[in-house]
Amino acid sequence: MLAKKPEKFLSETPFLEDFDEPVYTTSEALVITDVLAEQGVDFRAALEGTGISRRALHDPYARISARQRLALYRNARRLSPDSGFGLTVGTRLHISSYGMYGLAMLSCPTLGDMFDFAFKYLKLAGPLLEKVFVRRGPLAYFEARDALHLGDDLPLAIDICFGSTVSILRDNLGASFVPDRVEFSFAPPPHADRYAAAWGCEAQFETSRSRLEFSASLLDSRIRQTSELTLKLCTPVCERLLAEFESHESLAYKVRRWMMLSPDRSPKIEAAARAFNVTSRTFRRKLAAEGTSFRELRCQVREALATEYLKNTDLTTAEIAERIGFSDSANFRSAFKRWRKLTPTEYRAKATAHSVDASDVLISANRA
Repeated sequence: MLAKKPEKFLSETPFLEDFDEPVYTTSEALVITDVLAEQGVDFRAALEGTGISRRALHDPYARISARQRLALYRNARRLSPDSGFGLTVGTRLHISSYGMYGLAMLSCPTLGDMFDFAFKYLKLAGPLLEKVFVRRGPLAYFEARDALHLGDDLPLAIDICFGSTVSILRDNLGASFVPDRVEFSFAPPPHADRYAAAWGCEAQFETSRSRLEFSASLLDSRIRQTSELTLKLCTPVCERLLAEFESHESLAYKVRRWMMLSPDRSPKIEAAARAFNVTSRTFRRKLAAEGTSFRELRCQVREALATEYLKNTDLTTAEIAERIGFSDSANFRSAFKRWRKLTPTEYRAKATAHSVDASDVLISANRA
């Protein structure tokens, strides 16, 4: 039996299945237009071609799509005289920018509890990147992965993502918080020297990932404004908002997430149908209407888990095979070769991510 270690892996993959689905709040868009206005850019030019109205920016109930959000990013890159525009925007995004979701985070007992809550309800913050948080011994880090293939918009998206992460950490730990290490997968931008000035540590570029590291001991820090009562009041609201977001998701997406969370790595279709309160026949029909099947989804989940284990752990092929529901390692190796055109050993050799022991892997209810 593998020894348990005090490690945690939390991941949120962007849930977008339709770039035109209006699922994002306008809080970030409002900060972007405000910063552009300070740089002399008229709001009409900032919003040109986005389909976002000035009124919507100030409407807490307004929603915009990923396509609109990325159109605003491109306008900002084109119109702003500052290549470090994303750093400025990220600095302005505090916990208070996220409404009831932010208030709930601010009410958690410790910083670690806050991150658990943040990832459970991360859709309410509107991620465009796959966000991963790992606690491994004395080290904690965030990774931002380009799951949506953002192209030239990636540096801006990561600047905003990491900038807001540092802002939130400083909101809780004080302005003196400094990351231990920051690295980016892209080439040094014109504002490369700004990272040290903004965050207090030198940035590394053209690495295999975009990561922000800090001491895991900080996760035990008490949040100064913790409030059990406020957290209890906010959580049901976040649950309702999350349910509203998830109502836009396809059955296939929900089934993949259910499989990820299921302790049974070889689930049967009858069990899945019961979980979704339908008959097996209806379940098959609905998945077929979405162009997939239960067996195909199970393969997708097994492949996703296998690649994470191979990249981020030192588990043996036999141990991984058992964890993802294969009867033996030979069947797993055959399936993996079919999925990736490489054996598990070959794939692991090519992987560049640091090892993260998955013996205590936690994937929250939003992950897929």
